[in-house]
Parts: sequence; structure tokens; C-alpha cells
Amino acid sequence: MKKFSFLFLTLYFLSINFAYTQSQGGLSGLSGIGLKGTLTTSSSTSATTGNIQTQTGSSTSSNIPPEQSGINPVEGSASPSGLPDVIEMTTETSQTSIEGIDLGQDSGTDLTKELTKEIKSATQTFSTLSSIENSFFARLRAYKKPLRQFGYEFFLGKPRLPTSIPVDKSYTLGPGDEVYIYIIGAPSNMKLPPVLKLTVDREGKLYIPNFGVFYVWGMDLAEAESIIAEALKTNIKLTVGRLRTFPVYVSGEVRRPGSVLVTGVNTVVDALMMAGGIKRTGTLRDVVVTRRTPRGIKKIHIDFYDILLKGKPVDFRVKDGDVIFVKDIGPTAAVAGKVKRPAIYELKGYETIRDLLKIAGGLLPSSYRYKVTLQRYKNNEYLEIYEGKLTDQKFLSQKVKDGDLIFIRQVISVPQNAVSVEGYTPYPGLYQYKEGMKLSHVLKPDMFFQDTNSKFGLIVRQYPPGSEPKYITFVPEDILLKNYDIDLLPADRIILYKFGAIKRIDTNKIKDVIILKGAIKYPGVYAYKKGMKLSHVLNTDQLLIDTNIYFGLIKRIPAIGKPPKYITFSLQDIINGTFDISLKPLDEISFYKFGYRDIDFNKVKDVFVIEGEIKYPGVYAYKKGITLNDIFSDEYLLINTNLYFAEIERRNPKTLEIEKIIKFVPKDVLAGKEKIEIKPMDVIRFYPKYVFTPVKVSGLVEKSAYIPYKEGMKLSEALAYVKFKKDIKKLRADIFREQGKFKGFLEQAETAKGKAETGKALISKNIASIYLYDVLVKKQSTKDILLNPGDRIVIREIDPEEIVERVYVTGYVKNPGVFKIDDNTTLYDVLKAAGGLRHNAYPEGVIILRESVKEMQKEKIAQAILRMKQELEKEEAGIMQADLTSGELKARQAAFEAKRRLLNEMEKSQVTGRIAGIRIPRNLEDLKNSPFNILLENGDRIYIPKKPVSVLVFGEVYNPSALVYVKGLTVKDYIDSTGGLTRDADIENIFVIKADGSVVSSANVNKGILNG
Repeated sequence: MKKFSFLFLTLYFLSINFAYTQSQGGLSGLSGIGLKGTLTTSSSTSATTGNIQTQTGSSTSSNIPPEQSGINPVEGSASPSGLPDVIEMTTETSQTSIEGIDLGQDSGTDLTKELTKEIKSATQTFSTLSSIENSFFARLRAYKKPLRQFGYEFFLGKPRLPTSIPVDKSYTLGPGDEVYIYIIGAPSNMKLPPVLKLTVDREGKLYIPNFGVFYVWGMDLAEAESIIAEALKTNIKLTVGRLRTFPVYVSGEVRRPGSVLVTGVNTVVDALMMAGGIKRTGTLRDVVVTRRTPRGIKKIHIDFYDILLKGKPVDFRVKDGDVIFVKDIGPTAAVAGKVKRPAIYELKGYETIRDLLKIAGGLLPSSYRYKVTLQRYKNNEYLEIYEGKLTDQKFLSQKVKDGDLIFIRQVISVPQNAVSVEGYTPYPGLYQYKEGMKLSHVLKPDMFFQDTNSKFGLIVRQYPPGSEPKYITFVPEDILLKNYDIDLLPADRIILYKFGAIKRIDTNKIKDVIILKGAIKYPGVYAYKKGMKLSHVLNTDQLLIDTNIYFGLIKRIPAIGKPPKYITFSLQDIINGTFDISLKPLDEISFYKFGYRDIDFNKVKDVFVIEGEIKYPGVYAYKKGITLNDIFSDEYLLINTNLYFAEIERRNPKTLEIEKIIKFVPKDVLAGKEKIEIKPMDVIRFYPKYVFTPVKVSGLVEKSAYIPYKEGMKLSEALAYVKFKKDIKKLRADIFREQGKFKGFLEQAETAKGKAETGKALISKNIASIYLYDVLVKKQSTKDILLNPGDRIVIREIDPEEIVERVYVTGYVKNPGVFKIDDNTTLYDVLKAAGGLRHNAYPEGVIILRESVKEMQKEKIAQAILRMKQELEKEEAGIMQADLTSGELKARQAAFEAKRRLLNEMEKSQVTGRIAGIRIPRNLEDLKNSPFNILLENGDRIYIPKKPVSVLVFGEVYNPSALVYVKGLTVKDYIDSTGGLTRDADIENIFVIKADGSVVSSANVNKGILNG
């Protein structure tokens, strides 16, 4: 193959260009010619359940997944309606053991070791969930173990080795096969030994001494045996010894696509196993084998479900040159619950619910036939739930759709002459039912652990059998104390729970409960009773050491579809009896630790926050008329609390914006000299001694932050502590300074005198406004101002009217800077405004960078990369299928690898957005009517370099060097000065990169190297 190499001859200005762009964060090396680009891709997976609807005939809205029924009692027990436990979602995976695998007689070979390694790798891969399995698992929170995709582990076994496979008469002979011919009953004059050991040659022929040549390529053993016996005129037996090997190509969704070496006795399954098995993104229902036959190309379609489920012999032997292609997986649906083989199955597209249940092995004796749940996505927007019966032929005849999930419940597990006790109890089990039986007859003190929930229990009642279950809540301690009792019925299930063990409840079914959670000793579900108050469930026994006694929160949903209401309270007031709150069903009561302050003022307004160097930081419930003096005392102080400086951040009650900062002296508050009334949403901040006042960042950020100030802190360092609510291109930072002024920043703005702006105009000496994009993306050091202690940074949205289009001019002009432009501003206008060119400027080498050009270059590079990838994939498939000699194959593969390396380089390259070929005359007035007097765009960067003094020669020359520029020297002169071309140089592809960024062939340079 001819070697191609490029000799680049360029002016020394490129080194200046490189230095400039390194400092500006723009160009890199020679990327200024716009030949390189970067394609950056990112991906994230997120599972979205969406809105869930329940439908029985017609859709009704619900926010509870269908598999959640009742409350999860305790791990290991059954939940109501025969559903699996409702527990926290975990991914429990299993790994097939491969220890002790017997790989046959050749198990000591490198091939076998490599195969063992691949099987182990594939098995470990299978132990993780695929995206499809995760998607279904997210909808089956009731399952302790996720459903797996059916059939894929079948291909993780070891392929059969040739020595373990019998060779029958249907075996097809080919070059390289070793055969034995046994001569039976031959006459004595026949000059042949009783056993002949022969090899089929490359032309497919067998040579039998003294008898001639037999062409056997493509014949099966039986046919070849018949022809040879007829020629020898005696009985023979033809068998195969050492088998030939040949390549088969496996591509598509397999773990190790490419060529695998097989023998004539190996099957399609063996080849797939050798390729690492089918990935769970690949189909099992339509694997295609492409085979050359005398009549042309033949495509064979294999449905592996026929092997796995029906035992049909669809697997067959591979032949030389076969290409096995595994397509992407088709639509999938899952069957969960009480079936023989719960799993995720691939669909052909025509299956009904009846067919899918048959694929899943059918029903168990315990399958409940009268209530089946079908989950189905509607137009990729939300999830719908349908319910049907397995006795309903219309329901069973529905066509299954992609993503469907069918859940089969369990029949009632309690005999009709018994009641069961389940959940968190030392004595679960069945108890004989007697007429007139009550709950107190079953529940005794010894049936409770120390941490069994004494405030909530549940009876699940399905009477008469087959009816919809009913849910009855009770308070176990009231039953034990005989405060009240409940009549039991046959098959009642009595469920006890552990404090804090309940994660979810189905509020469509169980409504007379409240939930306590957070920083208390006994969180969990409590049975609701009419007239219940907060004081009935809250006492000192519930408190932890660090429970915040000044704040709790009740989340109350007034009606379905309406936003929740938030009610704050002080635990201290409830326990002291000075305040109480009437509870309602489904109230969610949260308790917090001291120090917690992540409160959303948009939802909860009647609170205030104390933070900083104080003993009891956290959220406090607001009461009208409360003052700082009411809550602040000596016991709040730490050793390092600053007694001479603290502040209150006060918000506007409508906009929630910080309205003002109130400074106070904690020592005066303690002494009663200062009285400060607290308002809702106040943030009271205490500081440590001997430190700088922190920098505050607020406004359009996810969470306001107080940042400890340090000497030399810049704006960008403070902004790194927060996340913004909007795109930073739309935001500015307003910095408020109470002491001093923005000296350096202000002087720079005054120097520009309106010709250049370094950011939004200063409002006053104490307020500066900076565009975030300039600081955080463009990394403009002039905008990244030094901060002072106590600076307040408020992030606001940019008013569209204040956005000014501008360009940046640097380099060898008289007045570099930032200049305003409009739609008609040209290159001449801006260079004129910059005072014109300096005496040592080199306008011929101007660099103009433009964002729109950069984006276009990125797009073109991305398209080129995509095109090349597609071409490489086609070429790879062509190499696999082509009938090539070993030399041709090596040549094609070498060319293929060269292209792959070029693709890798393209993916790593960067684009700059340079506009090449701009020529600025030394007399600036001549530019005015020149075609190079282009219109400028917002953000354009114009750099005028210094006049260069050297020429850079590099590439395939013996001594790449920077040489002094001498007027009149030619390309050849400069090449000769470096020692000449190397042996690998391609003399037809010598290029000159001009100072203006254009690239020309050396053959088109008529007058040698031009100035610049």
C-alpha cells in the first residue's frame, strides 16, 4: 500500500496564533485551520413512571401503582389481596456459578481458558439489570427480586467442543477434513491397506493411491461413502477423524461480535455462545443466518423460543461463510405474580393475553382468576391500569402491546374456618375460627415484640370469598386494654407491624390512618380515630435527644387533585398543653432534628430559621407577635458565638425576595436593651468570633448560600457554591457592597469611556452588575472581580432591553477593547473604532473567531464522523462476507484500521470557529469597499497578530524547524533548508498554510513563500 503523509509548510505566525489562543482559551495548536472538530456525546437514563390511571371499563385517576395493596407489614410476610410484600425497592441479583465447568478433553488449551473467561464475564454481566428489566422493576415495587428477560442465560453456557459431538452421516465434507476409509471384504488382489487415513485437500478432493481422485467438497458422508464404494467395487465405511475449522461471522447484539472459529459439527447456538451470548438488547425471536448456496444467498430466520419453550429442533449446523446477525430486541411484555414462569418476554407482535400466559407456563393452583391487573402505557404519556378476569374470553383475547405488564394475584391463603395472624409477631399462624370470635380473643400480650407498633394494626377481610377485600384499622394497645373490640369473620387476616417499618400505604384503600415520620422514637402508621388531636400521639416518650421541639409540620391533602396544605406547630407547645391541633385522616406529621433548615418558603411560610454559630439551629414555628427576646437566651450560646454582630434576613411576603438585612447585637438582646420582632420567613444568622463577614449569594439560585470569605476571593469562586434556576446566559450578578467601592473594576470601566464595556454598566460605586456567561463560560478575568467581606450577590434575570451586542478586538491595534455593534457594523468600522493598526501589526494574519461558524463546523464534523462510522460498519460487514485470500484480507483489514484511527482522531479534534481567508490591506481605508469587509456578529473575536519573522516547516522532513523569513525564497528552498524530504513523504501533497488560515497546495504557489 502506498503511504500517505502530509508535509505542512506554514508561516511562523502559527506559533503566535498558538500562544494567543492558549491565553484566550480558544484555538489549540494547528486547529485554527478548521480541519479538526470535537464530537461530544452524553446520555442519561431516567425512568419515568408518569401519571397512573386505573381503568375498569373506563379510566379513573389514581396515583398508586397497581401492585401496591395495603401496607407492607414486615419483610417476609404476605400483604393484603395476596400481593407480594410492599417493600423498599432493592435489586437482588443472582449469578450462575461456573465453578468446575468441564470443557472437555481440550480444557487445558488457551482457547478453552479464554472461553471460560468469556463465560464468567458474560455471567457477571447478566447479574446486573438491563434497561428493560429496570423499567418493569420500577413498576413492580412489590417484588423482592426483579423480573428477568426470558431465555438469555441459555446462551451463557459453554459451546460444545468437537470431541464431545458425534458425527453422523449428514456431516458435510470440506477442505481440511481428515477421513478414515475402512475397506470391508476387499479381494486379495486389491492393493489397498485395510484402513486409509486421508485429508480433503484445498480443492475439495480426496486422493486414493492407485485408484484416483474423488471430489467430495459439499457432499455429506453418506453420499461420499456411496461414490467411493462404487468406484472401489467393495464395501467401505467412511468416518471423520480430525475436523476442519472455518470462520463464521456473528454480528449485531452479541457480547463479542466478529469472527468465531467453528467446525462442521457446531451449531448456530454454539457460534452464539462463542461470541459471548446474545445481549439483552438483542432479539431471541428473529435471529437471521445468511448462507451462500449454489442457488444464491439464502436467509434463514430462527425463533429461539421454539427451542426454549417447545423443544423444536430449529438449531442447525453452521457452514463455512455463514453470517449470523442478531437484530435489536422487539416489543416486550411481562407476566408477574402467580404463574409458573414469571418473566419478561419478547413479542412477535400478534400475541394475546391468553398466548402470553401460555408462554409464561400457565397458572398455578394458587392463581386468583377473578382479578387480573394489566398495566399499559398510553401513547408514551402515562400508565393506564385495566382489571379483568381469567374467565372472561374477551379479556384474554386482547392483543398484548409493548410494555404491557400482567399481574396475577394469589387466592386467599386463609382457610374459611380460621383467622390468621401475620406480620411482626412472635406467634404468626392460623387460629381456629369460632362463632362470635372477637379480636381480643386472638391478640394477647405475649403476641407483641417490644417494638411492635401498638398504635396501628390492620384486618384484611374478604368475606364472602371472592369479594373485594375490606381494610379495617385498629389500635392494638386499645384492644389489649379492652377499650374497644372488633368482631371477627372467617378468613380474616390480622396484620401487626413494627414501628417505623412501613414505607407506603395505598390511600385508595386505607384512609383512616395518620403517618408519623422523622426524628421521633416511634415513627410509622397510626390508626386514626374521630376527634383525634396531635397531643394524643405526641408526648415526651416520643422525643429523641436532638428532636427539634420548636418545629413540626403536618402535610394535609384537602381533597383529591388539590395541592397539599402545610400546618406548622411547636412540639413544646403541644406537650405543655398550651396549643393543640385536630387531626384528619391521612395527615402526614413530620418531625425534624435541630440543625435541619432545608425549608421551602414557597410551601411553608409561617416559620423562621435560626442558623450559624448557635446551639439550637433549625426551623422554628412562627407565632404572631413573637420576638427574638422570647426565644434567645444564654443557653443558646456557644463558646465561639459572636456577641457583637448578628443579622436577620427579611423577605417580602409576596415576592419572597430578600427585602432588607437587619443587623443586631446579640449581647444587647440578652440584656433586654434591644427588642426585635420576628416575621415569617426571617432567617436569623449568628456568626463566630474573629472571622470575616461571609459573602451571601441569593436570588435565582436553588438555595441561598452564605459563603465564608477568604482573602483574594473572586466572584467565580462564590458562584461555584450555588446552582442556578435558569440558563446562565439569561442571568446577571448584582453585587452590593456596603464598605468600599469596586475600585479596579470601576477604573477599567471609566478608561473604556463608552467605547468598550466590560459588563453591564455600573449603577453606582457600591453596586456592580456582571453577566454570568462572561465570568463562568467565557472566563473573562476582567469580569471576575475581587470580593470584599460582606458582599451580597443577588442573581437576577437579564432584562432583554439591557443586552448589548458586542465584539472583542485584541492584538496589534492602537486601542484594543470591547465594542458595541448593530446589524450593519462591519470589520472596517470596528478596526477604525479601535484606532487603526499599529506600525508592527500584521493584518494579513488576522484571526476572526465566530460562534455561529464554530457551531457549523461542529455540525459538519459530527456529520462526517457519523458518515465515516456508517461506512466503517458496512466495510467491516463486507470484509466478513467477502471471499478473500489471506493476503487480500490482511490488506483490507490494514486499510480498515487506518480509517478507524482517522475516525478516532476526528472524534478527539476541536473546532475553533475561525473564518479563514480574510485579507486586510495595510491601508485600512482600502478595506472599506473590499469584499473582505464582512458584517460582524455578536461575540466575534478579532485578533491582529504581530508581523512574523520566521517560517515553520514540519511534517515528513529530516529536520523540522522554524526558519528566518527571507523574501523571495521558494517552497523548495525552505524544504532544502531542513534537509529535504524523508523517504515516506508524499511529494504530491505538500501544503502551505497561509497566515490568513487558508490552505493551498505548494503546486499553486507561483512566487515562492509570500510575506506572511
